[in-house]
Amino acid sequence: PWTKTISQWTWRQWCHEGTVTVGSKLSNEALAETLETLGRRGIEAWRTGPIPEGLSRIARASGGKLNVNSIAEYRADEIEPLTLKNRFFGDTIITMPPPSSGGIAIAQILATYERLLKAAGNPPLESTQGRHLLIEAMKPAFALRARYLADPAFAPVPIDRLLDEGLVESMTADIDPHRARTAEEI
Repeated sequence: PWTKTISQWTWRQWCHEGTVTVGSKLSNEALAETLETLGRRGIEAWRTGPIPEGLSRIARASGGKLNVNSIAEYRADEIEPLTLKNRFFGDTIITMPPPSSGGIAIAQILATYERLLKAAGNPPLESTQGRHLLIEAMKPAFALRARYLADPAFAPVPIDRLLDEGLVESMTADIDPHRARTAEEI
């Protein structure tokens, strides 16, 4: 029901006004048609015609500012991947750089998790202890993600500081291998 407060379209289209249950089959004919059109016409179908017109109409109906011109003028930037050598049991991680926050968070989690696993005698990842350590490694990474990660085109992102081995060490030192921390503690 909370979806209704965010987007009437989502509430009607995907939630079917609350009638969706486990096992319900959902389909989206408009999306299927859009994908077929993009497959046939390529990028031009994105820049002109019914697709950008429909997207801008839906955006405006939801209070957004997207319009046909902004869609037509949109260009994707090609960004070098974030490459981190010797990060998780000697492996190289090639991942998304900012503005995605996922790559840095994954790097922090894996670096912290590796240290925790080694300190605990390498318990199986699927064991209760292995899962506990993973969850605890995730908590500070997600807290830092929420605080510092953004689109570097609009806000400074301290990438080097967030990937610093000293930060990972302090994240690891704060984790109790036998007790879950609350959000307030982190």
